[in-house]
Amino acid sequence: MRYGRRYRVEGGIRVMFFALLLSLSIVTPGPCFEAFGGGERPAAEEEFTEETSVPDYILYEVVHHHYENGSRKVKILFDKGRYFSNGSELLVEKCRFVYYDRKGDVISSGSSNRARLFEEGTQLVAEENVIVISEENGGRLDTEYLEWHEDTNQFTTDRFVTITQKNGDMISGIGMVADIGLKKVTIKRDVKGSFREK
Repeated sequence: MRYGRRYRVEGGIRVMFFALLLSLSIVTPGPCFEAFGGGERPAAEEEFTEETSVPDYILYEVVHHHYENGSRKVKILFDKGRYFSNGSELLVEKCRFVYYDRKGDVISSGSSNRARLFEEGTQLVAEENVIVISEENGGRLDTEYLEWHEDTNQFTTDRFVTITQKNGDMISGIGMVADIGLKKVTIKRDVKGSFREK
């Protein structure tokens, strides 16, 4: 009998504690954890606005290989991705990418804070702090927005770009078309540069 009474008392204390928490959360204007410790509200994992929608899948720590005619063209790694089937796109965070030639050798590699991968057309759109480094000539491309088109195997952008060579030569401007090895680069307007003397 004592064991049964003790269980009822402990159960009653638990019910009173949860009732107290519920009353605090209703009475206090802020969340109930502010009443106990004054801490900050923990950040929600995902907050969706009217502009965003709920993804079909959320993927973590993925390595994606894209092949054409049996040879690997690009490897894409990302920490987190959200897939939306209605637009056939995958939105990824902390993206790294590696481009290969037909022999399987690395042509260039890079990274961006965010990227979008599509099933058709433009295969990859990299955004925010985009960096591409050529393995062939050591050139480095910096921009905030970059598209990779699978059909032409080129990078394009309509934003400001800077390309720096190993020897310190630098060229910049707005808008660009380049091969993925950064050997042939066309900057469209407002071109500026500085070149070191030999």
